[in-house]
Amino acid sequence: MTLVRFRRPMPNPVDFTEIFNDFFNQAVNNVPTRAFQNAVNVWEDDKKINLEVALPGIDKKDVDIQLNEDLLEIKVTKEEEKEEVQDNYLRKEFDFSAFERTFHLPDTVDPKKIEAKFENGVLHINLPKKEEVIIEPKKIKVK
Repeated sequence: MTLVRFRRPMPNPVDFTEIFNDFFNQAVNNVPTRAFQNAVNVWEDDKKINLEVALPGIDKKDVDIQLNEDLLEIKVTKEEEKEEVQDNYLRKEFDFSAFERTFHLPDTVDPKKIEAKFENGVLHINLPKKEEVIIEPKKIKVK
């Protein structure tokens, strides 16, 4: 029996030109804004669907929630301006952050009863189900 040396296949060659082009194109075309994608918890029970969005460092006034037909849109826009004045210089900094998330709501949600609450950096949205959709458990008597 002859031993044969195993050779791993070479990975795809890296095109460094493409890497540098991507890097510099992003650096040149990058707008000085910061977009963030925050965690969203979604769970459902018999009577409602619950959403929780983590928004640390955001004020309630920066949160905008809209319902367009069956689309629930959550938008957060935070603009901050800092100015520091010392003897012979002035330093100004602008910061802009944005977050947007859209959810397609099922037909079972009652749009008239949607409620939102913001506390401790967490946005809570309750999406109650329509009355005709809520199925109460029924006890069946065994004969």
